[in-house]
Formats: sequence, C-alpha cells, structure tokens
Amino acid sequence: MKRWLVLLGCLWWLPVAAKPFLLCAEPWYPFIYQDAGQARGLLVDALQRQPDVRIRYRFMGMAGCEKLMRQGQVDLAAFATMSHLPPGWLNTRQTLVTWVLYAWVPLKSPVTHFSPEAFAGKRLAWIDAYDYPETLDKDQQYRRVPAVDSVEAVALLANGRIDLMLDDPFVTQDVDPVFARAIRRLPEVVASKPQPLALRPGLGWLRDRIDRGVQQMRDDGSLDAFYQFHFGAGLQALSVSDKP
Repeated sequence: MKRWLVLLGCLWWLPVAAKPFLLCAEPWYPFIYQDAGQARGLLVDALQRQPDVRIRYRFMGMAGCEKLMRQGQVDLAAFATMSHLPPGWLNTRQTLVTWVLYAWVPLKSPVTHFSPEAFAGKRLAWIDAYDYPETLDKDQQYRRVPAVDSVEAVALLANGRIDLMLDDPFVTQDVDPVFARAIRRLPEVVASKPQPLALRPGLGWLRDRIDRGVQQMRDDGSLDAFYQFHFGAGLQALSVSDKP
C-alpha cells in the first residue's frame, strides 16, 4: 500500500498538458493556409517558436471569426484590427504580417507604372469587407465601384468594368484562370497595412511572448527572408509605401 501511495504522490507532480488555444483565421497565402490538412505559413511558423504553447486552427471567413470572438469561443484571431475587437481583446504590437497592396490593371491597359495622377477619376474596385489603409480609405480621387470580394473584383477588372483594383500579389490564385490571365500587376507597392493577431482578455502574457518572438525573427533575418522570397523585397521596403 505504501508503494502505491508513493507512486500516486509522484504522479501528482507530473506536468499536465495545457489545453490548446484555438485560433480562428481566414486562409491567406502565404501567411496562414492549409496544406494536406496541416496549417502552414508565416503566422504558424511564428507561433511554433513558443514550444510550450499549443495552438489549434479553425479556418473560416473573417465575419465568422469575429462572431466567434464576440461569443468568446476562440482565444486568438488572425488579422483582426483594433476597430474589429470585442471589449478587452488585445492586438500584437510587433508587425509580423503586412498586407502589401499593388495596382492591378487590365492586361491591355497602356499604363506600365502606378501613379495617383494616372488613375485620378478612374474606376476602382472597392471591397467593403476590406479594412483598407487609412490614406487609401480617405482618398476620394477614384470612382469607387463596389465589389463583394476579390473574386468579383478580378472579374470586374478582367471584363473591363473597372480600371483598377488594389490587392496583394496572390489575389489571382483562387479565381477563374481566364480572368487571371486577363489582368496584370504593376510593379510598385501602392500601400501597405500591418495585420495584427488578436488575443482574448487575459492573454497579455502570450501577446508579449509572441511580440518578443517576432522581434527575434527580425533580428535573425528570418522575417526579412520570408518577404524577400514571397514579395521580392524586404519588409521595411514593403512597409514604407502608403501613397494613394
């Protein structure tokens, strides 16, 4: 009996596996996406730098993630800025993910480089669900044409119903190839906006650890290498332009 009591006493001190945190995200290559049933991308790699923190991923549209945040059913949400947070939620402060916007035009457009003057008064796809950079949101020089999402915006551009759309280099990945071949991207970065990670109340300690991990990625060059590989320029070069 004494031996069993000793054994039970030892088991009492064994570490209990912490319950995993649930992160909600809208898939967005190359930042967070699914590949062969596994979560991949920059955000996943950054969170794996916290070896004692387990994360489960749930993929859905941003509106669905925001609903789960309000209901208290998730612990973290990707790309939820302060204006979309329920009371008490926190944003990371170190920039990991940056939304880099380029100008997309019809394939046969004579324009080869972006400038605000070249598109003054032109028709611009405006996706209401997007949280555009502030300077772009306030810019009234374009004729905004509503679009439900990027798929519709690409279709509008390919069919000549708009003159311009602003989005990242990967916007054509999930659209009809016929439409994708009918548009092209201009080389300049038009604007950019950090896309923070949101954490529920009580996770300030985790926010601080994630921020420190992102700073380490800056210091060791891995963050810059990611942007060089996927965007052809370092994060600083991509983040300075907010020009429209």
